[in-house]
Parts: sequence; structure tokens; C-alpha cells
Amino acid sequence: MGNDSLFERSESAFTERVDTSSYGPLARRILDRLKGKRVIGQDRAAERLARSFAIYDAGLKMPTKPINAVIFAGPTGVGKTLMAEELARGLIADEPQAPLTLIDCTKLTQEHQITELIGAPPSYVGYGQSSKLDQMKIEEHHLMAKWREFVRNKLEGREPKDLDKFLAEFYVRNRPYLSVILFDEIEKAHPKIHTVLLNIIDKARLDMSNGDTTFFGHSVVIMTCNIGGRRALDLLSGRDRRAGFRKPVRSEKDLEREVDQAIYEDTLAQIIKFFPGEFVGRIRDQIVVFRALDEDDSKKVLEILLGQVQEQLNRAKIPVLLQYSQPFKDFLVKEGFSREYGLREMEQAVKRHVFLPLSNALASGTSTPGDILMFRLDEAGKPALFREPRTDAMLVDPMGRPIRPTAGK
Repeated sequence: MGNDSLFERSESAFTERVDTSSYGPLARRILDRLKGKRVIGQDRAAERLARSFAIYDAGLKMPTKPINAVIFAGPTGVGKTLMAEELARGLIADEPQAPLTLIDCTKLTQEHQITELIGAPPSYVGYGQSSKLDQMKIEEHHLMAKWREFVRNKLEGREPKDLDKFLAEFYVRNRPYLSVILFDEIEKAHPKIHTVLLNIIDKARLDMSNGDTTFFGHSVVIMTCNIGGRRALDLLSGRDRRAGFRKPVRSEKDLEREVDQAIYEDTLAQIIKFFPGEFVGRIRDQIVVFRALDEDDSKKVLEILLGQVQEQLNRAKIPVLLQYSQPFKDFLVKEGFSREYGLREMEQAVKRHVFLPLSNALASGTSTPGDILMFRLDEAGKPALFREPRTDAMLVDPMGRPIRPTAGK
């Protein structure tokens, strides 16, 4: 009592307000990665994820819990899987193939398939083989990211005599490793898989069939869920204008907001009804319902997809520069915008009118290195590919090598 009194202060002594709105460096990096760069229109989901990293940043994360365990739900094609992939890129390594552990729950519909996650027990087929949730398996992506950096900075081309032994020692020496684990379409998994997830969410541990234990204290566990998808399609398409829309709709934006709210309420109710009570009780506050994309979001998505086509050319070392007219972009938005199906319709429009025509031109030789190309509408208003007439100076440099055009020049 006497010692406690040394720390007692009256309320009036606390006059300096502390800012609690700022994020730490890791949380800020994650938030910047997820808000508006590749994942469009899902700022609320991005902020929910970033908050968990604020706790991790501060060192206040419970050691018996993952960094975060969250369900991504909502309409199809709105960026649920993409957000998981971008989180992994921002947290572990920015690679074209997202550095995460993907568990496809559509392939785990039978009880015996749980062995793919925890391994087969002794005397069963597959005993001793690596399973998808082994410790090193879930940490493999971050291990290799650290290993590549180490090789670049330290080894300088000198390969150890026993590389396997050296890598094993490196693995132990550089713990802990961050990991992102994506359970895709969790509602399709056998109910026994939900028990596996309960152990991960509740204890950050999972006992494997070979006696080992996998620790998930440095993991982000994301579950995507399409429960409510059919009702969401009905609401977005206008087939279901239920009694919930009681107030007069003043504009298209008002209608979109009311539809989004109806999808949120309906999806949340269906998830709570579908999963066992003990599972919902642990995850209910971490259910994030994604909103449907609007036309403004669709325009931003288009810019990202068109930029990725140029990135693909650069990765393939094909010196061709792409440009797009505004009427051509408007055409793609008109064809690719879909509140019902989200990103997928726009991806298909870009594939049909950009990627495939470009591939044909390159493969057939009608477009060659050094070209500056523009996608625009022809005289009939149809999408077409045009090339800027080339001069010798545009084709080769003084050494006779093809010039690789760069944006802005």
C-alpha cells in the first residue's frame, strides 16, 4: 500500500494529452501498402489490419495469440485475396508471387484431408512427410527473403562447403520469422479444420502428428469466406430490393451505400449462423466485410491493371512502351465495370482488349523492340493498337543495340 502511494497522482496533475492516433513504423508501412496502391476501395479493411500491427510494433501482443486472425468476407471480386497477398508482400518481401502460405479449403472437404495440414500419424501413408503447417513451411518465405539479403550483403559469391548445414544454422540463428497464412474459402473446409483453426487462433500453437508443435505467434492468419455471396449478388444486381430500403433514395450513391450496408448486415448474420459458436466467439470482432466497388474505384483498378502490363514487358526485357488514349480507357471502364463481379470483369476486359492483342503483335512480329504503341479507338469506335512511325534514331543506339524506351521521354 505504501509503495503504491508513491505512484498515486491526482487527476489534475495529468495535463499533457498524448497523441494515440499515430501508427508505428511497421503499421504505417502496412497501411500505406494496402490503402489505394493495389487494393482499391477497402480502406476500412486496411485500417483494421494495420491496427493489429500497431500492437505488434509496441511489443504488447499477447504471446499466446497470432499477430492477427481475421475473416475477409463480402462480394466476389472486391480484393479479399489480393489484400492478403499485398499484406504478405509488404510484410515479408515484395515479390510477384506473394510470399504467403495458401491453404485451398476447397480441397479440404473430407475429414482425412486434415493430414495435409498436420501430417499423417505413425503407420499411416504419408507419415514423416512435410505438411503445410510445419514450422519451417510457414516461415519459408521470410527465411528465403532474409537469406537472399544475407547472400547479397555477406557471402559475396563465396558458397559454404555444406550449404544445407549452413542454411539450417542460418534458419535457427535468424528467428523469429513473420508469416502470412491464407485459408481460402474457409466455409468449404471440413468442420474438423475449424477445430485446427481454433487452436491456432486461441493458443497460437498447433500439435502436429509427428509430435512437433508449430508456433503461430508471429503469424497473420487470414480466412476468406464467400458466405452471403449469392445474396450479395442479388442485392448488387437489383434483383433483391428488400424492405430494408425504406427511405427514398436520393441518388445512385445513396443506393450504393444502402446496398453495402445491407450486404454487411446480411453477411455478418450468415457467418454467425454458419460457424460453430465457439469459433464465432473468438473471431466475431475480426470479421471484415468488404464493400462492393463503385465506378470511381473501377477507374483506379484499370490504371493499376494497365500499369501491370507495362511491368510485365519490363520484366520480360521487351523494350516496348505502351500508351492509352482516354476514350480507350473510357471504353474499358464501360465494359469492365461491374458492381456484381468486381475486379474480375475489369481483368477480363484488359486481357481481351490489351494483353491478347499485344501478345499477338509481339509474337507475330508486327510489333518489334523499340516500338512506342498506343491503344486507342479506330474510326469505327472499336479498340485497336497503333504504332508511332519509327525513325532510325528510335530503333537503335550508336552501338547498334535496340533502344528501350522509358516513360516520360
